[in-house]
Amino acid sequence: MNASIIDEVTEQLKAMPQHLQLRVLEFARSLVKSEVRGTPGQKLLRFTGSIPPEDIQLMRAAIEQDCEQVDINECGRYLLDTNIIIALFADEAVIKNNLGQANEVFIPSIAIGELCYGAENQGESKRIWQE
Repeated sequence: MNASIIDEVTEQLKAMPQHLQLRVLEFARSLVKSEVRGTPGQKLLRFTGSIPPEDIQLMRAAIEQDCEQVDINECGRYLLDTNIIIALFADEAVIKNNLGQANEVFIPSIAIGELCYGAENQGESKRIWQE
Protein backbone atom coordinates (compact mmCIF):
# COMPACT_ATOMS: atom_id res chain seq x y z
CA MET A 1 0.00 0.00 0.00
CA ASN A 2 1.16 3.48 -0.82
CA ALA A 3 1.47 5.48 2.40
CA SER A 4 1.10 8.83 0.64
CA ILE A 5 -2.26 7.78 -0.80
CA ILE A 6 -3.45 6.61 2.62
CA ASP A 7 -2.27 9.89 4.15
CA GLU A 8 -4.06 11.93 1.51
CA VAL A 9 -7.30 9.96 1.89
CA THR A 10 -7.05 10.38 5.66
CA GLU A 11 -6.59 14.14 5.29
CA GLN A 12 -9.57 14.39 2.96
CA LEU A 13 -11.70 12.37 5.38
CA LYS A 14 -10.75 14.63 8.29
CA ALA A 15 -12.07 17.62 6.34
CA MET A 16 -15.48 15.98 5.72
CA PRO A 17 -18.53 15.99 7.94
CA GLN A 18 -19.27 12.66 9.62
CA HIS A 19 -22.17 11.73 7.29
CA LEU A 20 -19.82 11.99 4.29
CA GLN A 21 -17.11 10.05 6.13
CA LEU A 22 -19.62 7.23 6.60
CA ARG A 23 -20.45 7.27 2.89
CA VAL A 24 -16.76 7.01 2.03
CA LEU A 25 -16.40 4.11 4.46
CA GLU A 26 -19.38 2.30 2.93
CA PHE A 27 -17.97 2.89 -0.55
CA ALA A 28 -14.54 1.57 0.44
CA ARG A 29 -16.13 -1.54 1.94
CA SER A 30 -18.14 -2.13 -1.23
CA LEU A 31 -14.98 -1.86 -3.34
CA VAL A 32 -13.26 -4.52 -1.28
CA LYS A 33 -16.24 -6.87 -1.65
CA SER A 34 -16.78 -6.19 -5.36
CA GLU A 35 -13.35 -7.15 -6.67
CA VAL A 36 -14.02 -9.10 -9.82
CA ARG A 37 -12.06 -12.29 -10.13
CA GLY A 38 -12.07 -14.92 -12.79
CA THR A 39 -12.84 -18.56 -12.21
CA PRO A 40 -9.90 -20.95 -12.04
CA GLY A 41 -9.85 -23.12 -15.15
CA GLN A 42 -9.83 -26.26 -13.00
CA LYS A 43 -13.37 -25.45 -11.82
CA LEU A 44 -14.64 -25.32 -15.40
CA LEU A 45 -13.35 -28.79 -16.17
CA ARG A 46 -16.28 -30.35 -14.31
CA PHE A 47 -18.51 -29.23 -17.21
CA THR A 48 -16.57 -31.15 -19.85
CA GLY A 49 -18.70 -33.81 -21.46
CA SER A 50 -21.81 -32.70 -19.56
CA ILE A 51 -23.77 -31.93 -22.75
CA PRO A 52 -24.46 -34.81 -25.12
CA PRO A 53 -22.60 -34.53 -28.47
CA GLU A 54 -25.89 -34.38 -30.40
CA ASP A 55 -26.98 -31.35 -28.39
CA ILE A 56 -23.60 -29.70 -28.91
CA GLN A 57 -24.02 -30.11 -32.67
CA LEU A 58 -27.50 -28.55 -32.51
CA MET A 59 -26.13 -25.65 -30.46
CA ARG A 60 -23.30 -25.08 -32.93
CA ALA A 61 -25.71 -25.15 -35.86
CA ALA A 62 -28.04 -22.65 -34.18
CA ILE A 63 -25.16 -20.31 -33.39
CA GLU A 64 -23.76 -20.50 -36.92
CA GLN A 65 -27.19 -19.96 -38.45
CA ASP A 66 -28.51 -17.18 -36.24
CA CYS A 67 -25.58 -15.46 -34.57
CA GLU A 68 -23.90 -14.54 -37.82
CA GLN A 69 -27.06 -12.78 -39.00
CA VAL A 70 -27.07 -9.02 -38.55
CA ASP A 71 -30.29 -7.08 -38.81
CA ILE A 72 -29.35 -3.44 -39.33
CA ASN A 73 -32.88 -2.38 -38.44
CA GLU A 74 -32.82 -4.29 -35.15
CA CYS A 75 -31.55 -1.30 -33.21
CA GLY A 76 -28.62 0.13 -35.16
CA ARG A 77 -26.00 -0.96 -32.64
CA TYR A 78 -22.88 -3.01 -33.36
CA LEU A 79 -20.36 -4.70 -31.13
CA LEU A 80 -17.32 -5.19 -33.35
CA ASP A 81 -15.00 -8.14 -33.15
CA THR A 82 -11.37 -8.03 -34.22
CA ASN A 83 -12.04 -9.45 -37.69
CA ILE A 84 -14.58 -6.73 -38.49
CA ILE A 85 -12.22 -4.00 -37.29
CA ILE A 86 -9.45 -5.39 -39.47
CA ALA A 87 -11.89 -5.55 -42.40
CA LEU A 88 -12.70 -1.89 -41.78
CA PHE A 89 -8.98 -1.03 -41.84
CA ALA A 90 -8.76 -3.00 -45.09
CA ASP A 91 -11.46 -0.72 -46.55
CA GLU A 92 -13.95 -3.54 -47.26
CA ALA A 93 -17.06 -2.03 -48.83
CA VAL A 94 -19.63 -4.27 -47.10
CA ILE A 95 -18.23 -3.40 -43.69
CA LYS A 96 -18.11 0.31 -44.49
CA ASN A 97 -21.72 0.27 -45.71
CA ASN A 98 -23.04 -1.54 -42.65
CA LEU A 99 -21.09 0.53 -40.17
CA GLY A 100 -22.08 3.70 -41.99
CA GLN A 101 -25.71 2.92 -41.15
CA ALA A 102 -25.08 2.08 -37.49
CA ASN A 103 -26.36 4.40 -34.79
CA GLU A 104 -23.79 3.21 -32.26
CA VAL A 105 -20.61 1.14 -32.55
CA PHE A 106 -18.84 -0.50 -29.63
CA ILE A 107 -15.38 -2.05 -29.54
CA PRO A 108 -14.73 -4.50 -26.70
CA SER A 109 -11.46 -4.14 -24.83
CA ILE A 110 -10.43 -7.66 -25.85
CA ALA A 111 -10.57 -6.59 -29.51
CA ILE A 112 -8.37 -3.58 -28.74
CA GLY A 113 -5.93 -5.87 -26.97
CA GLU A 114 -5.84 -8.24 -29.94
CA LEU A 115 -5.25 -5.35 -32.33
CA CYS A 116 -2.43 -4.01 -30.17
CA TYR A 117 -0.86 -7.46 -29.98
CA GLY A 118 -1.06 -7.85 -33.74
CA ALA A 119 0.40 -4.40 -34.29
CA GLU A 120 3.27 -5.02 -31.90
CA ASN A 121 4.16 -8.23 -33.68
CA GLN A 122 4.03 -6.98 -37.28
CA GLY A 123 6.66 -4.82 -38.92
CA GLU A 124 4.61 -2.32 -40.97
CA SER A 125 1.63 -2.43 -38.62
CA LYS A 126 3.92 -1.62 -35.73
CA ARG A 127 4.96 1.61 -37.45
CA ILE A 128 1.34 2.59 -38.07
CA TRP A 129 0.28 1.99 -34.44
CA GLN A 130 3.23 4.01 -33.14
CA GLU A 131 2.11 7.03 -35.18
